[in-house]
Amino acid sequence: MGQIEYEVPVKNVAMAAGKIILTLGQEFSGIGMFPHDATIEITKTEFDTLNKPSVGDKIKIKLEK
Repeated sequence: MGQIEYEVPVKNVAMAAGKIILTLGQEFSGIGMFPHDATIEITKTEFDTLNKPSVGDKIKIKLEK
């Protein structure tokens, strides 16, 4: 199995239906940078565990197969 890990900036934080929606992405791309915009939905507990990320903060994401 392979995996890739990225450190991606938070572009937006929103709340909807009791979930927190993080929009992630880079303003530019390059080697080793997450090459896409992504939106993920997390729980309040997960949001608190990540120390309440805000716009501009970076979070790590891991893609595994």
